[in-house]
Amino acid sequence: MSEQIVNIIILIAGVQGLFLAIFIFHRFRELYANRFLAGLMLVAALVLFNLYLGEQWPGYRLNVLNLLTIGLALLIGPLQFLYARYLILYRHQFRRRDWLHFLPFVIYELSVLPLLFHSPEPVAVSLQTYMLHGLPIWYILFNWALVLVCLSYCLLILYHLHAFRQGLKKVVSSLDAIRLRWLHNITYLSVAAWMIFLIQNLVFILNLEFDPGFAISSSLSGLFIYLLGYWGLFKSDYLLQPGVARSMEQLALVKERHHPGSDADKGAPRYEKSGLSPQKADQILSDLKTLMQEQKPYLDSELTLNRLAEQLDVSPHNLSEVLNIHGQSTFFDFVNQYRMDHVKRELINPERKHEKILAIALDAGFNSKTSFNMIFKKHTGMTPSEYRQSAGIHYPL
Repeated sequence: MSEQIVNIIILIAGVQGLFLAIFIFHRFRELYANRFLAGLMLVAALVLFNLYLGEQWPGYRLNVLNLLTIGLALLIGPLQFLYARYLILYRHQFRRRDWLHFLPFVIYELSVLPLLFHSPEPVAVSLQTYMLHGLPIWYILFNWALVLVCLSYCLLILYHLHAFRQGLKKVVSSLDAIRLRWLHNITYLSVAAWMIFLIQNLVFILNLEFDPGFAISSSLSGLFIYLLGYWGLFKSDYLLQPGVARSMEQLALVKERHHPGSDADKGAPRYEKSGLSPQKADQILSDLKTLMQEQKPYLDSELTLNRLAEQLDVSPHNLSEVLNIHGQSTFFDFVNQYRMDHVKRELINPERKHEKILAIALDAGFNSKTSFNMIFKKHTGMTPSEYRQSAGIHYPL
C-alpha cells in the first residue's frame, strides 16, 4: 500500500470521526453512553489529523504540539471502555471514580507540558539525541505504553460483555435481542488492530523491512473509527425502546445488589433484606407455575422479568429471588424450560407432522434458529430432527 493512499485513508477517517462526533453528540446523546462514543470519535479524529500532519511534514514530529497531541491517544482505551461500560450498565450519570481512567493521559500531558516553555530548537535537538532507526526513543516508548493501555481496556470490555451476557439470563428470556454481539465484534477488531500495531513496533525495533510506515495499523485505525461510529450509532439505538430499556435497568439493579467477593462472582443477587418470607415465596412460586401452565406467557418471545412480574402482581426483585433461591434457576432457564417442553410435545404431535421444526420453535417463543438449536441440544443431548426421528417418525425439517 503506497504512502499516499495511507495518508488519504487517514485524512478521510479523521474527517469521518469529526463528523460523527458532532452528529452523535447533537442528535443521539439521549443514550448517555453515546456521549463517550462522541468523545471517542473526536479524540480519534484529532489523533488521525495529527498523524496526517506528521506524515506530510516530517519536521512536525519534532514539534512540542505533536508531543502534546499524541497524548490524546491515551484516551482511546478509557473512552472505548466507558462507552461499553455505560452501555451495559445503562447508567445516566457519570461516576466520580471513573475520572481515574483518564489518569495516564493526565500524567503524560503533565510530563510534556513544561516543554512549552522551551524554544522549539532545543526540544527538537533533545528528541534527535536519542534515536532508534530514525525515530525518537520517546515515541517508541509511548507506542508501547499506548498498546499496553488500550489492550488492557479491550480485555476489560470483553470481560464485562461476558458478565453482561450471563446477567441477561436473570431478566430476559431471549438473549439475541440485546446480547450486543456487534460490540463484541468491534472489540475483537480493536484487539486485532492493537496486536498488529504491537507486532509492527516489535518489527521496527528489530529493524526488519516490513511496513516501515505502519500502513496496516494506520488503515485499520480508519476502519475502526468508521465501524465503531456507525455500529454504535445505529445498533445501540434500540436500547431506548421502552421494553428493552426496562430490562437493561432491571439488569443494572440486579448487578448492584450483588454481594462483594465470592457471592458476586457466583452471580447470586443480594436478597437478605427483601423481606420476602418463605411462605410468601412458596405462594409466588406456586402462582408462577400455575400462570405458566394455564396462560403460557412463555409463548411470547419478548417475555421479560418485568413483564412476567406484572402478570403476577409482584416486584421484579421478588420474582428474581423466588426463581434464584427457591426455584434454583435463572429467569432465562426457567422460561426456556417451558418452551422446551412445549416444543418436545409438538414435535411428536401427529397434528403438526407436516410443519417444519423452526415454525414449531418460533410458535413456542424462541426467536432464532441458532439459539433454539443450542438450547435444545443442551437440554436433550440431541438435535431437534434427531429427537423427532427417535419417536420413529420422519417429519419435515
